[in-house]
Formats: sequence, structure tokens, C-alpha cells
Amino acid sequence: IKELVNQETGEVYSHTQASQVFALYYDLLPDDRQVKSKVLDVLLDEIYRQHRGHLSTGIFTTKMMFNYLSDIGRDDVVYDMVSKKDFPGYGYMLDNGATTLWENWSFKTGDSKNHPMFGSVSEWFHKSVLGIQQTSESVGFKQIVIKPAVVGALTSAEGHYESIRGKIGSKWWKFGDDLHLEVEIPANTTALVHLPLNLKQKPSIHEQATLLMENGETIQDASPTIQPIGKRGDYQVFEVGSGRYSFVVR
Repeated sequence: IKELVNQETGEVYSHTQASQVFALYYDLLPDDRQVKSKVLDVLLDEIYRQHRGHLSTGIFTTKMMFNYLSDIGRDDVVYDMVSKKDFPGYGYMLDNGATTLWENWSFKTGDSKNHPMFGSVSEWFHKSVLGIQQTSESVGFKQIVIKPAVVGALTSAEGHYESIRGKIGSKWWKFGDDLHLEVEIPANTTALVHLPLNLKQKPSIHEQATLLMENGETIQDASPTIQPIGKRGDYQVFEVGSGRYSFVVR
């Protein structure tokens, strides 16, 4: 595929959303940061300028789009596409009476109206909006990651995943300028809980009555069961064991 990449413009093959994200998702590009950045710029241009914030992908590359953008911290772009209510998109299906996913973005006579096509949006809800993931070394959610994406106009999210090790729960909501996050971690597992910091300049973090961070600085040995790991991007990370936790970022 490297021969199909214009390294000057960042265009891949026909430079559709599908061709751009396919190359990015599978890392098929030259090992050059500038080239990859240009390919991403073309993808974003295809999304926003050419398609007014809509998806133009099919069954396979829709999943690639959600996963890739989420992995690079651009859940805001995914939110923009998922929340569109005009054609083509999930909102268009809902506004036209859909209670299950259609086979195509448009309502076509003869096509299935109860189909797994485009169902990867459910994975994004769990993996990104709720933030329920696992580390790359983990098997069967032995090492859990909770990393919610607080994006767009969303003010709350709640859900869980029934893993082989038990229920993994995530619930977050905004209350004024505060962000609340409740998590449930099953027995015999550990979790890396990511708390968004980009909502505050010098945030403080509590877990119930325990102060874990004050004015942007973590407090060492604040809790015997909650260990500060450090800042990763826009998140403060804590390691916890099994149990239920209630965090507040204020």
C-alpha cells in the first residue's frame, strides 16, 4: 500500500474515508510521522469538509474508524459522526423508525432491517464512552482499564460488561463543574482508572472522603488501596483492586 500513498499530500489511493483509515488502522504507511499526520489530515478533511461530519464508510471500515480515532484520543470526532441525525448515520435510522440496525445507511426495499452491519458503534459505547477496556497484556480482563471519554454534549453515561471474571461497571456524570465516576471492579482483578483532567486547570480528586489530588498534585500514600500511577495525556491514572469506588474530579 505504500506505493498508493502520496507522501506529499497524504492521500491514500482514492482518498476516501475508507482508504485513509484502512492505512492508518493497519499501520501500512511509511515510517514517517509527517506522512502519517498528513494522512490523518486528509481523513479529517474527508469527514468534515467533504461529508459534513458524516461517516461514508461501510461495515468493515466503520469499525476501523471508531477504533483508530479512539486509540489516538479523538473520540470527539467519533461523537460528531455518531450523533448526526441526518443521512447518513445512526440518528437518521432512529428518526426514520428503526429499532434495529439496517443493512445499509439508507432504507432500501429488500435489504435487511435487523442486521449486525455497523454494530461496531456498540463497541465504541462500551470501550470509549464507558471506558471499559483491558491492558494490552491482559487476558480475559485480568487487568482492567477504565478510561471514559467525556466528549461533546454528553453529560452522563452508565453501563457494564459481564466479563468472564465478573461484572465491570462504569458510571459517570457531570454535576456543575464536577465530574463523578463510579466504577465496579470484580474479584481477583486490578484496574487502572483514568480520570479526565482536561475539564479543570488545577483539579482536586476525591474518592469518597479520601483526598487523592489537590491543586493538580497527587497526594502520595493517601490510600492503601488506591495507588497513583501518574498522568497519561489528559488523564490522572490510579491503580485499584476489586471493589466499588466513587471518584469526584473538582
